[in-house]
This record gives sequence, structure tokens and C-alpha cells, in this order.
Amino acid sequence: MSRKDVFIESIKTLKLENASKDFFPQTGRWVSSCFYQPMDYEMANLPCHLRDNRWLSKMFQKQEQLEEFDITEIYEFICNSDIFQHQRHAYELRIVSWQIDFMLKHGEGWLVDDKYGGDFYMFYPTCDLAFRKGIVDTLKAIGIDYEVIEEGIEKNSSLWQDRYMQLAFYNQFNSELPEAILEDKEYFSKWMQLRKYNYYQQHKEAVDKYGNITPEMQLSDEDVVGLKIYLGQKQDEIKAYIQRHGTNQLTYKYIF
Repeated sequence: MSRKDVFIESIKTLKLENASKDFFPQTGRWVSSCFYQPMDYEMANLPCHLRDNRWLSKMFQKQEQLEEFDITEIYEFICNSDIFQHQRHAYELRIVSWQIDFMLKHGEGWLVDDKYGGDFYMFYPTCDLAFRKGIVDTLKAIGIDYEVIEEGIEKNSSLWQDRYMQLAFYNQFNSELPEAILEDKEYFSKWMQLRKYNYYQQHKEAVDKYGNITPEMQLSDEDVVGLKIYLGQKQDEIKAYIQRHGTNQLTYKYIF
């Protein structure tokens, strides 16, 4: 290849790289039609074709007005360009972040597993499990890469994890229980410790790669046994209270 050809190729590559930086939206918002993964070359359909390089090539060409490039050139650029892949990855993470924010604000239309309460998940002591699984199931359904979903969930765990674990704790029983139980800080603290430990056991790979490993997640076997004994005793106290008062304040099965 002559120097002139090398120079021309460099200019073309630079143009494609610059176009890559403008191509992906700055918001991760997506629309419900993505569940059907329509093939039309419209930016609204971009979130559901992010790992389809052939579809992306045509969308990229159309959106950035790159008609002077052969579609094969664009395809090869998308497959091999670190810059394009970096921009795509950043956009995928914006989608995950947007989805989490949307769900935190009680947006509708996302997938909720029936075994965690379905549409009534907010009232179940598994609401934290429902929330996380809902992010995964919903974004997988529109075609987002699973590994990126896991990365986004863990990088944004501070936004949702404590909030929904706390809700899960209080969803074990209703407000008719005495304040001595509902506001027992030691009970709540130990319950949260074990909840986070169990979370880490279930999602260890993702947390290790992308998340924040907290002391609760690294409890010793002896500590875990001690927590389970303590929480089991608390459960017995709650059951005894219910029996004494002849009411049914324990709304859902006690889970820790």
C-alpha cells in the first residue's frame, strides 16, 4: 500500500471514529417496541440491535450519513474498532442505568417474575430479588448483552440494593407488630448482614468483577452460623408474640 493509500485509509478511519462518538444517544432511554426487536433502521430500534453488527452497520451508515463508505468497510470497522466498541459499551451501560432509575421511579412495563410476587412484588419479602431479576429479564428480552447487564447492576448497586433489602425486611410483617420488633436495630442489622452475604454467594462473579465487596459479604462460616441462630431466635419471638395476641401480623413467610 502506497503512502497515499495509507493516508487515505487513516482519514477514513478517523472519520468513522469521530462518527462513532456522535452515534450513540447520551440517554439510555428505550421504548417498549424494543421487546419485539423491529428490524427497521430507526434509532428507536438501536437498543435492541446493539450486538447485531450487520444491522448496526446500516444504521450507522444511515444515521451518520456515511454513504461514501461501502457497507463492508463499515462492518469491518464496527467489528474491529476499539473506539466504536468502547462507545457501544458505554451506551449499553447507560441503558442499564436508565432502566434501574426507571424502575426505582415505579415505571411500568418491565418483567416481574411471578414467583417473587408478580405485579405485587413491592409487598413481598423477596422484593429485592424481584427487582434485580426484573432488570436482567427485561433487558435480556430487548437484546442487551447479559454480561453488560450484570456489570451495570453492580456498578449501580448503591442506587437500589440497600433500599430494596430494607423494604424486604419490613415486608416480612406489617406495621401492627410492636415497635420493639419493628425498630430493633440489632435485629435489622444482623438481617441485612446475612442478606448481603447471601446476595454475594448468588452473584459472586459479577460482584467480584464490577461491584463493591462489603464486609458483610465476606463473613466466615462461623459468623454465618451465628447470624442464622440469632435470626431464628428472633423469628421464634415474633411467632410467640403473634400467638399471645391471637392475631396474624406475620404477613409473609419469614425469609433471611
